[in-house]
Amino acid sequence: MNHTTTAGAEILVAGGGPAGSTAALSLAREGREVLLIEKRRENQPKVCGEFVSAEGVAVLRRLGVLEALLASGAVPITRTRLHAVSGDSFDSPLPESAGQSGLGVSRRLLDETLLAFAERAGVRILRGARLVGLSCEGSRWRARILVGGISIQASAIRILGADGRNSRVAALSGVGGSFGSSGIGMQAHLRRRVAPPDRVELLLLREGYAGLAPVETDRWCLGALLPSAGTCEDPYRRLLSSLAVHPEVRELLMDPESHLDHTAAFPVRMGWRGVTPPGLFLLGDAAGFLDPFSGQGIALALLGGEACARAALNPHPFRAVRGYREFLSRELAPRMVVAASLRQLLARPGWAEHLIRIFRQHPRIGRGVVGLTRITGSPGLGSLPRLAGRFLSP
Repeated sequence: MNHTTTAGAEILVAGGGPAGSTAALSLAREGREVLLIEKRRENQPKVCGEFVSAEGVAVLRRLGVLEALLASGAVPITRTRLHAVSGDSFDSPLPESAGQSGLGVSRRLLDETLLAFAERAGVRILRGARLVGLSCEGSRWRARILVGGISIQASAIRILGADGRNSRVAALSGVGGSFGSSGIGMQAHLRRRVAPPDRVELLLLREGYAGLAPVETDRWCLGALLPSAGTCEDPYRRLLSSLAVHPEVRELLMDPESHLDHTAAFPVRMGWRGVTPPGLFLLGDAAGFLDPFSGQGIALALLGGEACARAALNPHPFRAVRGYREFLSRELAPRMVVAASLRQLLARPGWAEHLIRIFRQHPRIGRGVVGLTRITGSPGLGSLPRLAGRFLSP
């Protein structure tokens, strides 16, 4: 039997990932009444590369969360190594932001820590909750939420949709988008038997790419994006076969005892969504899904959570949405342009090897290209992707 109850909040946040929990935490600290709903229960997996770049680490420090993550084993990362199929490689320091470098941390630890901080700040959290209805009535939004056998009718002035690339908030509010070709996202955790390096590995494949980052509790996170295949082949077996050309991971993958878990997501489509109505915001992957090649997904979600919280505090609905759209045009669109362009360039036969040789001969060029993926990390060239992003953003 279904039971119906009502709930009210100044702000309703759908999604408890990095974007949603950052926004909820920030708003609660400003004295706002926040209700956060999360469809996943505790310790459920999330396909992700589990690397946070410098800008995201700076957000975690501002939130007061970074020290808790480090105390739980999150791994500081300061360098990256790019591997071509031929065996050539290029090492580069990662760009810094406000004195911060990268971090390797599982989504399980990151998400649960952020949610715990949000709850302590006063956010009400409903787990195992599904958004099944959404409408705007005057100056308020009405949401219908299912939690177990209970139907909750919730009312809020602001709706923050941080519920992933297949956002229910976007679907129920009629916000469309522009998305490119799809792929298969993969994640695996492997046992790490050596001290964690301060480096993330980017492994180019004949089709697609993979990243290997050290995370807490003596594990590696192996994240990958493969193009869609026309066969029924197990995508994990396909990934392992593709990685066999890389000696850096071949021995690790050959040890069956090192394989802890793996999961996949399909379809994974890059793109962004259009303008939202007043009082409704999309953030994180719900706003736009960035090619994981750049390693900027979690950082952009954290930055977006901060920016969305600031916008949601604006009492004027139209100005609030416009201010947040300016953030997306400035930060999301340029990163999409850079990541897609670099990935397509490196995917051309022979180009990865050629470019890596150039980077090794001229390290400043290589560091500049790495910096482009961070926008702030390459001030001399940063205006180019920002200009392109301005014209291409919705």
